[in-house]
Amino acid sequence: MRGAGFKGSAAKRPLLFATFFVAALAGCSPKPQQAGVTPTADSSQASAAQVATEPQTPASAEVVMNKEQQLPAAVGRNELQAMYQDIVQLVGQAKASSVAQCRVVGLGAKPCGGPQSYLVYSAEQGNETELLAKVARYNLLVQQHNQQLGLISDCAVVPKPGVVLVEGVCQAGPPGDLM
Repeated sequence: MRGAGFKGSAAKRPLLFATFFVAALAGCSPKPQQAGVTPTADSSQASAAQVATEPQTPASAEVVMNKEQQLPAAVGRNELQAMYQDIVQLVGQAKASSVAQCRVVGLGAKPCGGPQSYLVYSAEQGNETELLAKVARYNLLVQQHNQQLGLISDCAVVPKPGVVLVEGVCQAGPPGDLM
């Protein structure tokens, strides 16, 4: 007679689930404003910012929206790919006459923070200031892209590589911490 005490519980499960579901939905609804309480400047600015960034759709609409379409053009995937290609083109072959001219810069932004990868370049070749400005802009837009899409990652820390000079070309070497 194992489980005899649970005979009626199967019939109660749908009711229990429905109760839990309604309670969960009620917890997600906006708080009603209390009578006599006026919103502070901070809260009114915060709600104005939310209104400006969140699309307004009817609650009954069963539409699955592609978040990529809601992004400004400057933060779209195609724009990011074009910026990445421009950066890679600026780096070129990363030729240098000494390892002292080889540099590393974080590229991209992981949703948890930190760079997605590192880019090895030569300060001897091309315009380092222009390159670093483009990398900074790219990193910022990738970070915004991640936030707007609500992306997550493994949060693993990508170790910063050291640099080596191989036949006149800067390349990633072992992580700098190990040297």
